Amino acid sequence: MNDVVICARDLKKSYGKTHAMRGISLDIHRGEVLAIMGPSGSGKSTLLHALAGIELPDSGSVKYLGREITSLSDNERTVLRRKDFGFVFQFSQLVPELTALDNIAVPLLLAGKKKADAYEVAKRWLAAVGLESHAQAIPGQMSGGEAQRIAIARALCPQPSVLFADEPTGSLDSLNSEQVMTGLIQLARSHKMTVVLVTHEPTIAAYADREVIVRDGLLEG
Repeated sequence: MNDVVICARDLKKSYGKTHAMRGISLDIHRGEVLAIMGPSGSGKSTLLHALAGIELPDSGSVKYLGREITSLSDNERTVLRRKDFGFVFQFSQLVPELTALDNIAVPLLLAGKKKADAYEVAKRWLAAVGLESHAQAIPGQMSGGEAQRIAIARALCPQPSVLFADEPTGSLDSLNSEQVMTGLIQLARSHKMTVVLVTHEPTIAAYADREVIVRDGLLEG
């Protein structure tokens, strides 16, 4: 199908005697929100890392818009992730010495955007996650939910084609989880981004258009 953004076939990955992926095939469609579910240690984060080109599978194929990711060099995969992919992890991973606005601007500056332009865009995304008043706050002055919303703004501001979110609410309480997920999904949909979401929480997976379950390195069903 021509709306397939990422096409994975027969992915296998082992760490010593542990088989994290044992032959996973999956198509991800343009603009969809896909939840990858499964218990801890099931292989779901390994799958996300393979789909995003963070980690290479031992065997199998991952294509992004028809381009084979697994045959790219480390540098080519880095460029691809910087230009086309966005990432949100369980812990915000903000640079602790930088303000909220600085953190959001980082990927734009790394991409070569002029400083004034980068900060103009960063301000818009700070507003989009409802934290304009936190522009000069450093991560240590924010709650976990606020830091995660800044991390989402940082991931989305380059307007990636695909957003990968690995347990994005795993460190938050239920109220903050709801706020973070509602904002993330609304912003991604409004900018027509594809979202690949790893979670073990059914309430978080409920935000997705489709769910797949990984168990013992295989997709169920």
